[in-house]
Amino acid sequence: HYFGTFMGTKDLTMMHSVADILGLNPIVRKALANGAAAICGMAEVEQGIERSDRPIILGTMFGTTTPCLMRAKAILDQHGYEVVMFHPNGTGGPAMEQLLEQGIGDAVLDLSAHEISGHLFNDMMGAPNRLETAGRLGLPQVVGPGGNDFLVLGPPDEIPAEHRHRLAYRHTPEMTLCRVTAEEMVQVASVIAERLNRATGPAAVVVPLRGFSFPSREGHPLYDPESDRAFARTIKERLSDRAKYVEVDCHINDPPYAETAVALLEELIGKKNRMRRG
Repeated sequence: HYFGTFMGTKDLTMMHSVADILGLNPIVRKALANGAAAICGMAEVEQGIERSDRPIILGTMFGTTTPCLMRAKAILDQHGYEVVMFHPNGTGGPAMEQLLEQGIGDAVLDLSAHEISGHLFNDMMGAPNRLETAGRLGLPQVVGPGGNDFLVLGPPDEIPAEHRHRLAYRHTPEMTLCRVTAEEMVQVASVIAERLNRATGPAAVVVPLRGFSFPSREGHPLYDPESDRAFARTIKERLSDRAKYVEVDCHINDPPYAETAVALLEELIGKKNRMRRG
């Protein structure tokens, strides 16, 4: 979020000038020389993204869904895939979508598409146009609600008044996670369903019935099963028959959820491959 304004979705490098640049002096000269040396070193490296000889899966992983995606990655690694994870913080999701546009990625495991709720309700990590590229390109994709059950806001004393009624969890000193309401989860589910319904390739949604993120499970600060049920009910109602809907009776970070999502993704990849051969 903080560096996205300067970096966008690219692997740019910033170097601190240390002193203000008001003419040359020993400190500024050294900083500029280091920058020049870094540029020369990077220019000598072969350009372009290396193409793996294994199928590439692009996915999303939040800090609150890390155990889920670590389990998913372990399985996909064993099955011969190359896995690239993105942090859906407002720059990671768009970066993933841009790489898909460039032809990098054979399928998508978007289990933590937080940028949907972030964009709808204006938190620190939202992004427009998520969940559109894979569908338009016809790539297999499995989507989950990970991280869409909260908003990412600042420290407690900086949370806007309109959000202070929410259940809250202090994730870091700089970030507070605030629970999304049942009515808002209906909006999130509607957007996800609408975008997947437009997909030209195989798509599926996998919903864990016992919570969508680390702080949202029984006994934890953001647990709100009614809001989760509102999401699941809306997705189930609005998702077209072209996209598959699966429920798993566990929390998102429990192994059965990741295992189910990976198995479904591999099923969709097989379906896509059969369509190509046919």
